[in-house]
Amino acid sequence: MNEQKHNVINGLSWNFKTQICTQAINFAVGIILMRLLSPDDFGKFAMVLIVVSFFRVFSDLGLSAAIIQRKDSDNLYLSTAFWFQTLIALILTTFLLFFGQIFNIFYNETILDQISFWLGIDFLIGSFGLIPLALLQKELNFKTLFKIQLTSLFVSSIVGIYMALNGMSIFSLIGKMLVWTTINNIGTFLAIKWRPAFKFSSEYLSALLNYGIPATGNRILNYLVRNSDDFFIGRVVGASALGLYNRAYMLMLLPMANITSVISTVLFPSWSKMQDDIPEIKRLYIKISGIIAFITFPVMTLLAFLSEPTVLLLFGDQWIGMSTVLSILCLIGMLQSVGALIGLIYMVFDKNVLLFKINLIISGTMIFVIVGSIYLFKSIEITALSYAVTSFLAALPSFHYAGKIIDATFTELVQPLITPLIISLFIGVIGWGMYYIIPTDINFIKLLLSGIFALLTYFFVSLKFNGQVIDDLSSFVRQYKSSLNE
Repeated sequence: MNEQKHNVINGLSWNFKTQICTQAINFAVGIILMRLLSPDDFGKFAMVLIVVSFFRVFSDLGLSAAIIQRKDSDNLYLSTAFWFQTLIALILTTFLLFFGQIFNIFYNETILDQISFWLGIDFLIGSFGLIPLALLQKELNFKTLFKIQLTSLFVSSIVGIYMALNGMSIFSLIGKMLVWTTINNIGTFLAIKWRPAFKFSSEYLSALLNYGIPATGNRILNYLVRNSDDFFIGRVVGASALGLYNRAYMLMLLPMANITSVISTVLFPSWSKMQDDIPEIKRLYIKISGIIAFITFPVMTLLAFLSEPTVLLLFGDQWIGMSTVLSILCLIGMLQSVGALIGLIYMVFDKNVLLFKINLIISGTMIFVIVGSIYLFKSIEITALSYAVTSFLAALPSFHYAGKIIDATFTELVQPLITPLIISLFIGVIGWGMYYIIPTDINFIKLLLSGIFALLTYFFVSLKFNGQVIDDLSSFVRQYKSSLNE
């Protein structure tokens, strides 16, 4: 096994461990906090976080991706990126610290300026860790990232729960975030040998921005599409409705985050090093997209069919209003789980300008439809449905042009997804039927038995009709075990 393949498999392993552990902890802590806090608390927190997260996209300006994509980066190149990012972060932080009243005025609330102040401090601290994080990812040093992120998450979770138990409501969410960001950034800086020099190159900045600005444009458009619903739900429908909608979206993201982000984070630096071998990247895309669909589609489908009893079991009666939204958003989750690989193709081959042009038209249409549905119907369920329909329509041109980049037809790109989709829908119906047939009133037992039966059915049906992807997954596991012995 060559060194590059060994590094990729090892990176996937550690990144997967990171995601599994962090998502498991976040899920457990999220359940505790959702039982201690109200939808209104989460909604008000999300009102400010929407803008802060947008600032994070803008402050990076795609420079982290540019560093990963570039084969060789000297100290002047890295220092230029660091100081420019710091300058942008300081400007944006000033707004969050001193102009938080704008949030109160826009949303007709009274506490959002305080949230803005503390999230502004978190934002500034977080900006210092962007370049160190990119360097660790570039080196595929995910073992170190595992230790750093697990430590920061464990400590911050304890702080957040302690604050919530002591009646600090929204500020428990802020405290948890601040502690996580601080520990995580200290850890990444200590883990790398590089330190920024007091140097700056306008030539290097131009090169960084030539790659980063189109990539940032795509991220901004993607962010606006994914968060315009949150922004206007808070404005039109209210904090409680936003809390329900936002938590449903976060729950939907869990299966996708555990699989897609792991693979994408490792494949980007790996594929960037082999960008001249288009046939191999095409082969890997088809294989990996099939594996992702095989894993995420049944989980999303079962969650969609059994959303109401799942919400009742995990979060209680006060969150039941998110169940229908969760069912609809799971459809988007299936698409996004494989769509991340499509975006990766554009980034690896430096086709960010093309993707920006595609997304500019698509995103404008999607935002118009989503925002229009919010103002017309004032319903989080109809908003989620509008989001789902427009997302599926928007995926068509993105898949089409990605196929042209790697010499693949549209059929070749979607073919690995069809069989797991059909089987997943089939077992979703089975799981839903089993839940209502099982003769007990204990919700946990009904969910457990119906879920196990549905997933076992999925596996054995897949053996018959989708055996190749199971062989591919088994092959990857064998290669991973072999890499550990080398």
